Amino acid sequence: MREVINNILRFFLQCVFKVMAKFISWDNRLQRGSFRKRYAFFYGRNAISTFKPTDFEGQKDRLQQIFEKMPAPKYFAQTSGTTNSPKLIPYDLKRTRYLQKTFLRSMITLTSDFEGPKTFYVFASLKKESSLTSGMMDEKNPSTLELLQTPSRYLQTKEGQALIERVGELSARIMVLIITQPRFLYATNPSTLTFFLKELETRWKDVRIHLKKIPPGLMRLRDIDGERRVMNFVMREKAPRLQELLPHLTAVITWDGGYVKPFLDQLKGLLPGVSFVPMYSMSTETVETLPHKINQQIHFFPVSRGVYPEFHEPGTEKYLTPFELEEGKIYEMIINDEWGLRRYFTRDLFEVTAILQGLPDLRFIKRKGMTSSLTGEKLTEEHVYELSIVLRKRFPELGDSAVSLFPVSQEGVFSYELAVVGRLSLPENLSAVADQELGKINHEYAFKISSGSLKRLSARLISEQDLATLMGKESHWESQFKVLPLYEKVIAR
Repeated sequence: MREVINNILRFFLQCVFKVMAKFISWDNRLQRGSFRKRYAFFYGRNAISTFKPTDFEGQKDRLQQIFEKMPAPKYFAQTSGTTNSPKLIPYDLKRTRYLQKTFLRSMITLTSDFEGPKTFYVFASLKKESSLTSGMMDEKNPSTLELLQTPSRYLQTKEGQALIERVGELSARIMVLIITQPRFLYATNPSTLTFFLKELETRWKDVRIHLKKIPPGLMRLRDIDGERRVMNFVMREKAPRLQELLPHLTAVITWDGGYVKPFLDQLKGLLPGVSFVPMYSMSTETVETLPHKINQQIHFFPVSRGVYPEFHEPGTEKYLTPFELEEGKIYEMIINDEWGLRRYFTRDLFEVTAILQGLPDLRFIKRKGMTSSLTGEKLTEEHVYELSIVLRKRFPELGDSAVSLFPVSQEGVFSYELAVVGRLSLPENLSAVADQELGKINHEYAFKISSGSLKRLSARLISEQDLATLMGKESHWESQFKVLPLYEKVIAR
């Protein structure tokens, strides 16, 4: 009987989403139409052109002043640790609520063409931490309807937290997924899902044991056959594939820009027949683009309320409004917003794939110019990317594993470590070959090695979770952490 009631409620949510999709489409049309006027008003009122474009250091004092004026409750959201100094962005309840609504609106837009229940599992940190994702998820006592729509929120409740204490995060997640059968999975980065699947495979014996006792609060959220499906998995010796775990999975929503292709390709190979939906571009600092549907096609426009971007064309001195961009060109986004950012260089590069209704349709390409130069060697992301191609040719057993380079300091001596993410073993001589090939790609690096300014590179196996910990994200690998080719943050040994 409980399953029948739940399915009626899920059908009600499906109908609500359908109606809301039409309203959001209408509202988005209004937002596109009024954006030029709103942009000009904000730009003139704040005398934006009088500000000098800067990186985050040039924004910090202003953001601190904004934070002090914000009403409580408030907090600083911390960016993922790609540098030695993570950025701190001020948020109060009003701004957090706005982002939550923006996320929901976007999910409705992105999934409006899919039939069936609109139920979501959001991969996010299950512990309180300093990321924006954690701030957005920090809500108490969700209703039954909210839990049916986003069952991952069950793990934020008191009963869910007690379950995590008893069986661990992995088993708790598996219980929720099997019992509730969400039709959509959301993860900021596809690497989060690949890590989750690898962990499931290696720790299945522990998960099986825990599946024998499901909390009553979770059982009340069950989909049809949820309880029977749990019993079937208890009997299995081998870990199930994701398709077996979630036979009704409709789509995966995730970031698809930048350097995530190896992880995205892995997921697509594991989930034939499942749709992959690109997420809108959002960082801790700001919402950069939002999805709008026009003639049944999704486009990503820089028209978020409260955000008024400019664009810099690399190699020029040009600073352009969104209305001056050209199709086919690549630009760096510069942010002005109502929360204190003024002409902030995001380092995010976007390609204009089309101009519609006077607005650019943007696709994130990559971060701009990540470099590491401990002793003047000036290593770049491009160098590491080129190195990864060479290493895969020399060592086919690396497959599509991600590799990531980061600087290390030990008693005043500097070196680099090459992290190989997600492998069970390292090819023989990988460290020596990687060091030699990197010297061929970057001659200054080779000189620093020969002169003794740098110790030789060493390769190591690492999981994504351990890499996140090294970069200052503790165990919260789910919260906006990105596996990048190169990190600027220096790791002290």
